[in-house]
Order: sequence, then structure tokens, then C-alpha cells
Amino acid sequence: MRNATLAALMMFGALTVAGRDVDACAMYRPPKIADAQKLVADAKKAEADGQPRTAIRLYERLMHEPKVEKGTRVAAARDAARLHEAAGNADTARIRLEQALAIAPNDAQANFHFGRLLAGKSDEAAAEALTKALRGTIGDDKGAAEAILAGALARLGKADEAEQHLARARALNADAALIEAAQAALDRGPAMAAAAKM
Repeated sequence: MRNATLAALMMFGALTVAGRDVDACAMYRPPKIADAQKLVADAKKAEADGQPRTAIRLYERLMHEPKVEKGTRVAAARDAARLHEAAGNADTARIRLEQALAIAPNDAQANFHFGRLLAGKSDEAAAEALTKALRGTIGDDKGAAEAILAGALARLGKADEAEQHLARARALNADAALIEAAQAALDRGPAMAAAAKM
């Protein structure tokens, strides 16, 4: 009964909270697209001006605003993660990527960077994220994703799959260091990789 009365009062604008009409809530307007675009531009400028903390603050403001378009929020979370990682804050970078993936679980770039961060630490999660990344569009990162995935699969004892991904990485002219790391993981096999972690 109380909820019905409350709803009826709100419908007719008769309810006041702290001396203000509840209708004032209807005056809330989400940030305009232009405002979000300005925040993105300000963050990019801060990055270019060598002010990563300011850029992170702006990206994180964007990513936490639910009224901003989903794609903009995900891109802001990825950019914040990239800057956190560059500053040596891998754990915070991982958290920002998890937040991006909570918004858009199949975002290829977020999955790529998440898998890259987890490789060697949590190879199963890394392999899952990198596999999702490869299903999407990741542009120039595709060779890197193939090589990192090959290493993760090799450490998990999936040598046949690892070989296939390593061959794709070579065909895509992935970074030589990534190919060497994947090949080394294949050469060591899962038993030696597990012993090296101890």
C-alpha cells in the first residue's frame, strides 16, 4: 500500500524530498555526446602533453558514466588500462580491462590486451581472452595475439593448437620476440613451464 501511495504521489508531482519536487529528477540530463567527445579530446591532449595522470582521470570519468555511449566507455577503459600499464600498474590495468569486458564481453581489443596481460600468469584465462580477440577485428595486433596465444596454449600442454597459432603468427609477421617466446614455450612443454613457475 505504501509503495502504491508513493507512486501515486510521484505521478501527480505532489511528493517533495528535502523541500524540492521529485519532478526535479526529471530535469537530469545525461552528458551530451559533445561533452563526451570533449572529454575524449581532452584526455588525448593530456596524453600528448605528457600528462598521463590527467588523461587517466578523464578516461576513468568517461568509463564510469553509464549515460555515455557503451563504445566510448569501453574505449576509455582500454585507454585507461594502457596508461596504467605504461606507468607500471599492471593490476590496475587488469581491473580496467575487466571493467571494459563487463560492459562489452566480446570487445576484441579489450580481450587482446587482457589476454596479453594474463599470459604467463593465468594461461587458461589468457587463452580464452585471446581466442575471443581473434574472433573480432584487432588489426595489427592479430599476429601478436596469435603468438601470445601459441605460448599460452603450449604452457597448457596443447602443443598441436599452439603450433597452428604459431604458424599463423609467423605468416602475419608477428614481432620476432613474441614468436621466439612462443617457440620457447613449445620447446619447454607444459611440465618444464610449470617447474619454472615454482
